[in-house]
Amino acid sequence: MADLNDEIFKCEKKLAFYINRWKNYPLSFHIEALQADKFNYPTLQQYEMCNIVANSNFLAIRAGRGVGKSTYESGETARHLICYKNPGVANKVIITGPSASQVGDVCWGELSETHKRMLPYLRDKFELTQDSFYCKESPDSWSAMPRTARPESPGSMFGIHGNTKNIYDEAPYIADSIFKVSVASFTQSTATAIMSGNPDKLSGYFFRVFNTQAGNRWAKYHIDCYDCLEDQTYEYPYIDVYGDRHIIKVKGLVTRDWIQDQIDTHGEFSPMVESHVRGNFPLSELNQMVQTAWIERCWKAAEYDQADRKRILGFDPGEEGDPSAYCIRKGNNIEEVEEWQGQDPMQSSILVKARFDELKASNRPVDIIVVDANGIGSGVAANLIHWKYPVIKVKSQESCPKDMSGTPCRRMRDWMGWQCRNFYRDSRPKFCEETPLMKKLAKELGMPSYRMENGKVVLQSKKEMKNLGYDSPNLFDAHNLTFKADWKVATPKPQEKEIDPYRKKRLRSRRRRGRASSWKTS
Repeated sequence: MADLNDEIFKCEKKLAFYINRWKNYPLSFHIEALQADKFNYPTLQQYEMCNIVANSNFLAIRAGRGVGKSTYESGETARHLICYKNPGVANKVIITGPSASQVGDVCWGELSETHKRMLPYLRDKFELTQDSFYCKESPDSWSAMPRTARPESPGSMFGIHGNTKNIYDEAPYIADSIFKVSVASFTQSTATAIMSGNPDKLSGYFFRVFNTQAGNRWAKYHIDCYDCLEDQTYEYPYIDVYGDRHIIKVKGLVTRDWIQDQIDTHGEFSPMVESHVRGNFPLSELNQMVQTAWIERCWKAAEYDQADRKRILGFDPGEEGDPSAYCIRKGNNIEEVEEWQGQDPMQSSILVKARFDELKASNRPVDIIVVDANGIGSGVAANLIHWKYPVIKVKSQESCPKDMSGTPCRRMRDWMGWQCRNFYRDSRPKFCEETPLMKKLAKELGMPSYRMENGKVVLQSKKEMKNLGYDSPNLFDAHNLTFKADWKVATPKPQEKEIDPYRKKRLRSRRRRGRASSWKTS
């Protein structure tokens, strides 16, 4: 390959020829322009992705960890800037990630390595700073830029036209609002995009690309860590500038020890292994509050005889245009759910009161009504109490009790969500009807995720869920309110009354005098 390398270094004199070659044969850029003979040849998976982008403008990659996704994306960033510049037309690459650290540390770090690998006369034409990778001839219109995917500011993705390439790193964690704006800018045939990530979320644009018609325009590629092993040799063909065919032999990037570590830590069929090793969407998300498998079995369970359990109605008020909802649960039986539009506390009060009276008349009385007393819920609770109905008021942001498992939670809503998780994990409940609204509840149960902050459970907020493109989970919250009425909590230990230390000394003295007096008397 020495003669080939010499020829490549001379290609500055034939730049138009090579740019056309690298544009139409992407693999040749990753080998020739990035000096693969001095550094590393593309992996088998990177070779296959090069073949895909040669024929498709849009590539979506779901993959395990450590298989070279970011390295490939940074190489494609350089190839786009070098090969797609036309006179008078802006040439841009927008690199987007879910956080500033993801874009700055990972994506920009890989781009820095790619810049070092470029042929000297190409490398000298480009400058890499903290916030731009640009051609020195035209830094404003010929550059790659990092963009943090902030749900509250999707407008930062507007107005990007010309020869553009969008790269979405860790795409499952980029909010739908970002994709909505960004994809809407793909109005020209010159627009291209690559998105990649570990498929550990069962919602969002990345998930829909692989599982619905939303992905029709995307070429899809899958990488399993077992197909990219460090101790295995893989082969693929490469056609050099003379038209001669070579077989490139490369190793994979992932060790068997790392894979075994993941299996030993999480279990062979766990969501973590399925997503981060096999590159597959798992049955449940890694931090899904109520796992999908637990929800699905509720349709098949037999209805329980729960005569000794209380029937509880949880009411969640709608805010900011969201529907209001209630859920009725008796022990392990989820009996019914309902929702309606309307922000009038009196209307909601009357609807809840009417259902309470109907159930009482049909000999299926509700024992307790639990109301989220925030916003219009405070008016609903006040009305029902005034009408002498059995009401428990709850405020989702108030402090929470300690549950029997000892799992600390941040606020009351987080605590009720955690009891919901325990309920579906351990109790095998039953959905008692197959109505559209009960199916909607089942869907909402699987939507929220949780995280740990300072050792406490924090349930994904409604605002965070809306930023990801979800509807407000009002049925889910109404359902969770029922756990406030019948879930066992840890009994607090009685605290001894603090006694003044001088008083303690006097009491000890009295007891000693009392014992001495008793001895003398006897």
